[in-house]
Amino acid sequence: MQTYLRLEEIKLTLSDDEKIISDKIQKILGLKKEDIINYNIVKKSIDSRDKGNILFIYSVDVDIKNKNINLTKPNMFKHKAKWIEQFVYEIPVVPKDPNKKRPVIVGTGPAGLFAGLALAQAGLNPIIIERGKALE
Repeated sequence: MQTYLRLEEIKLTLSDDEKIISDKIQKILGLKKEDIINYNIVKKSIDSRDKGNILFIYSVDVDIKNKNINLTKPNMFKHKAKWIEQFVYEIPVVPKDPNKKRPVIVGTGPAGLFAGLALAQAGLNPIIIERGKALE
């Protein structure tokens, strides 16, 4: 499980390059470049309420070396920041056994397709059955 700082409300103008997000993160958190391990954009939206000043609004997950950062610094008042834990589930690969039967999934709705994908990634070679009308 990895802990990140979720930083919201980072604003860029239409002419700004996304590469300056790291500079903005440094300024907001009051950190040096070497204190930031990595960041990942998790949300990007457009604020077009003011037609003369259209902005991109970003939310980023920041991985920093020192997890004891003070989230009440003066620069933080305009930005929402909170610690989040990100759990990454890895599908275990099952060794192939010719004597085992293949799993059967009934239905190709979202759950059926996802189950089929997960089982296929695990190496189980699933059978997916759908009784709906044929698509031309």
